[in-house]
This record gives sequence, C-alpha cells and structure tokens, in this order.
Amino acid sequence: MKDDIDFGIEVTDEQNTKYIFMTIHPDGTFNISEQTLNLFEANKYNQCVEIFENAKMNSVKVHGIIRDALGNINIIKDTEWFTIPEIYSIKAELANGNTKLRGKEKRNELLSSCLDIKMFNEGVSEYYFVGTIGNGMRWLINRAANIRKIEPFEDSILMFEKLLPLMNVTFVHNGQLTIIPFPFKYLREHLNK
Repeated sequence: MKDDIDFGIEVTDEQNTKYIFMTIHPDGTFNISEQTLNLFEANKYNQCVEIFENAKMNSVKVHGIIRDALGNINIIKDTEWFTIPEIYSIKAELANGNTKLRGKEKRNELLSSCLDIKMFNEGVSEYYFVGTIGNGMRWLINRAANIRKIEPFEDSILMFEKLLPLMNVTFVHNGQLTIIPFPFKYLREHLNK
C-alpha cells in the first residue's frame, strides 16, 4: 500500500464496548488505538464507531471495518450464504460408476466452490469466501465456507479486492487460510494482552 490503512474491530466486555483500530503505515510500522463512542470529539474514527453502533442496533454482525487514507470505508459483514460443491456433477460422476473422484483436475472441477479465496460482485457490494487451500497435500474438505459481504459505507469506493493477499497466509491458522485480513488477528492479540 502507498498510504496508511486502518483496520477496526468492536469488543464488548461486561462493562463497556471498545473500538480498537490498527493503522498500518506504508513502511510496515503500525499504531493501535482504542476509541469509544464520543459525540463531542471529532477524529478519523468517528464514522467507523458509528457504523459499529448502528449495526448493533440493527442486529447485524460486523466482523471489521477497513478505512483507507482517502476516507473510503469498507464493512465486512456476515451473510446467511455458504458454499457447496458441484453436487449435481458429483452425482453424475457417481451415477456413471466413477467412485474415485480424486486428483487435482477432479478436485478443481467438482470442489472449486470450496477451495482458495474467491470473490464476486453483486450490486454495489462484493462477496467473498475462503475455502481450503487448493494445492498441496490436503485432500479433505471438512466444511463449507461462509460467504461474507463487503459493503461500501455511503459513497465509498470498494477496495477490499486489493486486500485479498492479506488472507492468503497460513500463519494465522496453521496450514489454513484466514477468513478476514490478518491485521484483525493482531488486533485480537492486542486485546488478549
């Protein structure tokens, strides 16, 4: 990235709600700050805090917020959608007597909706899911992938596609891809200190 980028999460404990933000600078250094809802003090995080507050009032789960240096805000939300394999193609293969559906070619043909990181657009939002790593020794897919929604705040530009490499890492979950950009892991670790 050529400019600063902010990642934010909401954390609620027994007594209050905090909003933790990590600003990552182009040189790789970062700052972490805690925010609260404060109507009398203006800062660059006010809109982000309001997004979390409004989501809570509307019973919407927000996994995180990403804000670029221009003020574009993308919101990561859950959907009720999940991926499934090509079940009709699998059924046809089995009906034709092919019970050995192994190998890289068959895996990509029949299970592509459960592999790697995929993204698609629908309307003004982007959707993505993170499945099992498609290459390598793993041949077992334990579960479907949840599809998450990236929603632009107001007239913000969608920038999430540029951040996909931040999920194509295996150090967050040993040997697995991470479902949200890895800076959110550092925010959670900061909270556990």
